[in-house]
Amino acid sequence: MTDTSAIIPSNDDTFKFPKVKGSSVSNTLKRGSTVTVILKPHNSSFQPRTLELRDKAKVRIGRQTSSKTSPSVYNGYFDSKVLSRQHAEIWCERSTVYIKDVKSSNGTFVNGQRLSNEGEESEPKELHHQDEIEFGIDIVSDTGSIMYHKVACSLYIFPLPLSQVDNSVIRDLFNNNNSSIQIYPDSQSLSRKSSASSLATISSAHSDLNGSNPPLLVHKSSTNTINGTGGGMEGGGGGGLSNVATNGIGGKKARKLESILLRLQSELDKSRSVEKELKTAKDVILGLDKSIVENDKKKQSDELRLKLTQAEKQLKAFDEKWRHQSQAINTAKEELHKMKNTMEKSAAHWKSCEEDLKQQLKLERGKVKQLQHEIERLSSADYQGYCSLQVN
Repeated sequence: MTDTSAIIPSNDDTFKFPKVKGSSVSNTLKRGSTVTVILKPHNSSFQPRTLELRDKAKVRIGRQTSSKTSPSVYNGYFDSKVLSRQHAEIWCERSTVYIKDVKSSNGTFVNGQRLSNEGEESEPKELHHQDEIEFGIDIVSDTGSIMYHKVACSLYIFPLPLSQVDNSVIRDLFNNNNSSIQIYPDSQSLSRKSSASSLATISSAHSDLNGSNPPLLVHKSSTNTINGTGGGMEGGGGGGLSNVATNGIGGKKARKLESILLRLQSELDKSRSVEKELKTAKDVILGLDKSIVENDKKKQSDELRLKLTQAEKQLKAFDEKWRHQSQAINTAKEELHKMKNTMEKSAAHWKSCEEDLKQQLKLERGKVKQLQHEIERLSSADYQGYCSLQVN
């Protein structure tokens, strides 16, 4: 007889599916290649993060540095100054989630324990459901107020791809103040066909929920059908997940559940379409913004080039004017020097002439004196002769 017990959380808060005779679901989960991790920040200024971890593919946690690392609900980048550009890495191996600090400045903490010292890379740390993770530390000002907040999160682990996690489960998780999701109770087996995916979640009938464990996950296959009589999965090759929900849900609830799942799938398709349109609009806006920025840069460059050309012309004109003035000054200096030399030579010449004239004047004066003496002598001789004649 098949065991129909609900999912029971283990001591380390990891997920375990109910044990079923001939079932290999637990082994399949352990060998699973994709896990969805949700980081729910305690500070409302940070958005929750939904990360899809593929086997051994590391997702980086860090600070936004460019438009390529813009924060999004589907990446690990935060707009926080306390985070390093490359702060931590999170990944999964065989459905086990690990985290390590990659030489961050302010550290990574798991349940209050720091993984490594500043600037040192830590060893991988295994994470469990509802672990508390802190990236960085609060930066406090001198007045005691917090200037920059750390990124403190609660961790939720879902052992299936993101596309197969029910959106309502995520919404309930973010709206639940107790930070936990209840599981679906034991009930009658459901009969439903599916060809869309390999895993889905049951998120309806919350009035019947109990406990505080992660949500119950229902396995479905493109080639298998959940048997409503409890016989396991048909065509599953030796068993599947059977009798997941028993004792209480009949055909009406099965049809209601099918309707809810189809409606959720439709909403998911609409959400993806809107996301695609938003991405297209974002690309168009970014292209326009880039074009505007380039045009502004080109316009500023042309204006600067014009101003530079005008400044060069003015400098050339000033240089030419200065050169002409310098030549005129030098010519005037040369003329002044020549005139000075000429005047000095003329002064020397006139001084020499003056000396010659003085000498000649002195000689002439001497001659005049001699003539006067001669005249006086002759006059005296003539007078004496005349007198002698008179006497005779």
